[in-house]
Amino acid sequence: MKRITPVILSGGSGTRLWPLSRQDYPKQFLSLFNKNSLIEQTIQRIQGPDYEPGLIICNEEHRFMVAESCRKQSYQPEKIILEPEGRNTAPALTIAALYALSHDPDSLLLVLPSDHFIEPNDAFHDVIAQARDAACADKLVSFGITPTQAYTGYGYIEKGEVLENTESAFHLKTFIEKPDQNTAKQLVKKGFLWNSGMFMFKAQVLIDEMEVHQPTVTVNCREAFDKASFDIDFMRIGKESFRSCSHVSIDYAVMEKTDKACVVSFKGDWQDLGSFDTLTEIACKQGHKNAITGDVIARDCQNSFIWSDNQLVTTLGLESMIVVSTSDAILVCPRDKSQNIPLLLEEVKQQNRSQAVESAQSYRFWGHYKVLEKGGNFLVKKIVVSSGAKLSLQRHRHRAEHWIIVKGVGHVTKGDETFIVRENESLFIPPNTVHRLENRMESDLYLIEVQTGDYIGEDDIERIDDAYAREIVGT
Repeated sequence: MKRITPVILSGGSGTRLWPLSRQDYPKQFLSLFNKNSLIEQTIQRIQGPDYEPGLIICNEEHRFMVAESCRKQSYQPEKIILEPEGRNTAPALTIAALYALSHDPDSLLLVLPSDHFIEPNDAFHDVIAQARDAACADKLVSFGITPTQAYTGYGYIEKGEVLENTESAFHLKTFIEKPDQNTAKQLVKKGFLWNSGMFMFKAQVLIDEMEVHQPTVTVNCREAFDKASFDIDFMRIGKESFRSCSHVSIDYAVMEKTDKACVVSFKGDWQDLGSFDTLTEIACKQGHKNAITGDVIARDCQNSFIWSDNQLVTTLGLESMIVVSTSDAILVCPRDKSQNIPLLLEEVKQQNRSQAVESAQSYRFWGHYKVLEKGGNFLVKKIVVSSGAKLSLQRHRHRAEHWIIVKGVGHVTKGDETFIVRENESLFIPPNTVHRLENRMESDLYLIEVQTGDYIGEDDIERIDDAYAREIVGT
């Protein structure tokens, strides 16, 4: 039986989940239902004997978080493909198919968005087995979901006749993109399925259909692939060629036009976790009165989503409300207005507020940091260096750094010296001093860093040596 190559799509910014989801820390990296993030849960689903090491497609700015998610799940993908900017799913999947074909001309791809709720796993693997036969017969397989309501946020699929030599795959008759409420009600009555955004097909079949229906996009993607550069974990595709691609989804580019499309129905519980309303529904289905996370005291509240990152949030008498408290932003709105959160976010952007794009915590290969305070000539960070990780050997032209170790043990390079710093110890790094910090211990290293100088931008970094083969200064 042909093994499957998963393709995990990790683009997008999750604007309907702001302020939890930000452009630099989108929803797939959030832990919403358990300790594992959504992308980590997706990675868990595709580990096993039926699967080849997969491909993950993400924005270049998210590469550290994707790599860390893989590390936490002890997963080694075939390659992490970096998009210079999002061009929707058709160009992304064309690049993935070209990469797969360069390694195996018979590659069979399973496309999975990284932000779905899917249970149980047995039902997921059952529908994959149903789809594999159709995909091996040169069909482009879509996964349909039986609707639970007339929801306007999903596309809809109409099944045709049963596919020859199968029992559970059907010709795909009609695609309808995100209808209005009245149309959605009619589609549900007629037995249409939700379009899940999951697909399975041979890489070569996708390329053949793209060449027929989207020849210009295919040419641009071939050029971008031919100009790709590679390092330890990442593939960076040709920027200008990829940016020339039309912004088009695989549904519109191919699935609505091809005569090779078919659909299988997923019988388990599925949700696209794109809104607070959906998150609340899942929690209430699991027997909870509300969806509550963090330090929250809720009294006489029903059907509400209440989230706190780092402070006590108290609520009284709420009915169908959303309350989100992060370290730098608070959202309060009725659940039935949650579809307008992207409009609210646009107002935040128009005021040039950092909360529109930046999360309070930034992630790197070696760990993460959080800005605690910032002034004209100083910056204070809390830094966490993961076990076994190390920062690049570097120096700064414009700033000095003062490190205070608050937990763990650090191995330091400072000029020609190497030494150890422990909890409650500190050191000073003057400007133009070559330095590096390593964590060789089994537990994480915590420190407070105080930067001072006439310029404290992240791009004031001259890398001399880096374990992660980073190419861009300041990252």
